[in-house]
Amino acid sequence: MLKKNSITLLVVLVSFVNVFGQSGFLGSVVNVSAQVEVVPVLSSFWSDNYTGFEQINSNSIKLKKTFVDFKFSCSGSKVINDDLELGVAFNYASFGIIANQFIGIDTNFVYYGYTLEEEEYSMINVLKAKSKGFSLNFKKFNKGLSPIGKFVGLNIGFSRTTTQKNAEIQYGNKSLLSSRFLYNLYNVQSLNSTTLDYRAKVGAFNLNFLMGRTIPVNKKVGIDLTMSVPIFRVLFYNDQRVWARSVNSGNDEINSSSVYDLNKSIAYSIRRNQGFSLNLGVKYFI
Repeated sequence: MLKKNSITLLVVLVSFVNVFGQSGFLGSVVNVSAQVEVVPVLSSFWSDNYTGFEQINSNSIKLKKTFVDFKFSCSGSKVINDDLELGVAFNYASFGIIANQFIGIDTNFVYYGYTLEEEEYSMINVLKAKSKGFSLNFKKFNKGLSPIGKFVGLNIGFSRTTTQKNAEIQYGNKSLLSSRFLYNLYNVQSLNSTTLDYRAKVGAFNLNFLMGRTIPVNKKVGIDLTMSVPIFRVLFYNDQRVWARSVNSGNDEINSSSVYDLNKSIAYSIRRNQGFSLNLGVKYFI
């Protein structure tokens, strides 16, 4: 009887070791996921950060304020051991560049001819930028349950943000008619448009702290909830490397003939756009 009980206990112990000694959720060591990142734009509560505009009529426009930006990513991860997961992600985002002034060359007529002079106008539309990049994710799970449960980690990433060549700029003189929580309504005079014959680009290197939880729905699908907090960010533009925190909101001009000012506006927009974020993802265990 004692021998039979000993054999039974041995079988139970071996089974226990086989279940909890293997890496991964129910033996899965590889998974893929798709994520949406919500980035709060807190500066919109005390400044005018716009995400889009709407032409009301020939004399008025509505500029819509930005309170959140969105990023999208897809990733693949592999369980290294019982508490460590390594992943690589590809990221995409589209957002409006924060720019209030446009400096363009306009015609100044005089008595016996005309001259071409630079004039400063208000930006009417919102110029869009697209960001693409990749990142490496290191996640350490609590109590050796990777890839499910609570985790902390690091995200190391590089991205490149560009504008479209021949992007249209609408400019003129605007005056505020009314201010609302979600938008401002402006009267517009001397509305004009032009296209930029250059393409702006800004690179960014990011190191973020991650904290979150992966919740299994069933043995093949999980929900991934993550908070991402930037530790430091370096931006590359106009042949220089700049700490993101040193980029100030005064970079709000776009020049019709120079990419220099637009790069500075993009850099400030990236500082605003790539901050603290809350991420929601769906993970599939292969």
